[in-house]
Amino acid sequence: MTLDDDVFAAAVQLAKASGERLGKVLSKLVREGLASPQAASPTKAGRRFPTFKVPRDARAIFAARVQSVIDYEGLLLTPLKCCFSM
Repeated sequence: MTLDDDVFAAAVQLAKASGERLGKVLSKLVREGLASPQAASPTKAGRRFPTFKVPRDARAIFAARVQSVIDYEGLLLTPLKCCFSM
């Protein structure tokens, strides 16, 4: 089996954080993905913006937290280029 580098790195981090073996973490992630394929993929519930399902117990991620990660990681975000007819 070959995994993309980013997927492997994320799985390794999850394994370290949980104290579980990497194989167990990967199995759990695959089972979750197979059990609810709709949760991981965008849906067209809204007309203008893509939406996705979020577990009820998921914590909110506030804009200040996002900005602190952007600042910490040194990410440069380009403005959204969009054309709306008015």
